[in-house]
Amino acid sequence: MDKQLQNTISQFEQTQGVVKSIVDGSKSLRQALEEGGKIIVTTLQKFPFVLDDLKTIAGKKFAVIIDEAHSSQS
Repeated sequence: MDKQLQNTISQFEQTQGVVKSIVDGSKSLRQALEEGGKIIVTTLQKFPFVLDDLKTIAGKKFAVIIDEAHSSQS
């Protein structure tokens, strides 16, 4: 499911580099947030590992899009 969502969101990208797909672990998510990623596509399971780090990313804004279509499977 993650790969399908990444591909769909990436199709909307008109400027190269705006969409950042996180396929590795939470360290990649942390780095994308710190670098000010505009649109970050990842799984919800990675966020608990970066919650404390979010407090140190002052002044940055980002949105989280969560697809709960398969939440009953996890």
